[in-house]
Amino acid sequence: MVADELRRQADHFIDLANIAARVSRDPNERPARPADRPGAPDEA
Repeated sequence: MVADELRRQADHFIDLANIAARVSRDPNERPARPADRPGAPDEA
């Protein structure tokens, strides 16, 4: 049944907000992005 499968998947779900401090970097430590990146999609 679909509900059973969703329950099984929820048991393995990890909320990224809970582990963000372990897997993310401080934005101040990131190198600056170039203003014009070749191949980047156009932003409107």
